[in-house]
Amino acid sequence: MNPLPLLLLGGAGIMLLLRKRSPTASAVDPSGEGEWIVTPATVPVGFRRVLGSEVTTELIDKAKEILKSHGQEPIGTIVPFEASDGKQYLGIIEQHYHEPGGPLKPWGYHHGVSLFVEA
Repeated sequence: MNPLPLLLLGGAGIMLLLRKRSPTASAVDPSGEGEWIVTPATVPVGFRRVLGSEVTTELIDKAKEILKSHGQEPIGTIVPFEASDGKQYLGIIEQHYHEPGGPLKPWGYHHGVSLFVEA
């Protein structure tokens, strides 16, 4: 399978990671194929994940703001916004996972923000 780029924002910082999505991966049973797991959220039709090549300082700042103001809300919370490029975006609260003892923190399951853009 092709690696999927994903902007991850959680805990102390932001990570842009590549991970092979496993058909058996779930939020309660990490596959071990990658260093993180994302709970599948219901993404509105017409949106797709933001690619690493599309990440801007403005989007990183917005993701930080969303995590700060909505990070304790339920998984699946959707925060729509428009960026200065005129495109419509969604910040979706998802469950992220970092292997305990690994280089990425916070360890274990935690709320994070994934960004989506109107396709």
